[in-house]
Amino acid sequence: NGDTAAFQVDGEDIDVDAHRGLNVVLLTQEGALESFQNFDTHADGSEAFVSFVGALASNRLVLLGIRDEAQSNMSSAAVSAMKQLGATKIDNLPYRGSYALIGVKDGP
Repeated sequence: NGDTAAFQVDGEDIDVDAHRGLNVVLLTQEGALESFQNFDTHADGSEAFVSFVGALASNRLVLLGIRDEAQSNMSSAAVSAMKQLGATKIDNLPYRGSYALIGVKDGP
């Protein structure tokens, strides 16, 4: 199972405390940590994730990693929001499956 989610930029660890569900890192243009959010989509975090993605500017770089379990209660709107970030294999996410994404909102 994927009971960890870790992020690196240029070989350097980004210090975040990943929890169950979707873990999202936003970086500055220089590659430094700007913000970190966790959305527990195994519980009730789908709506908050959809709102978060909706508020992001187009062409925004996003790092996303799933820890433990994210798909059981992930809404179809949350799946669509992940696709808006560039996710292509999220429809096949199994129970407790691992998933990582370096995405761009509304990107090519």
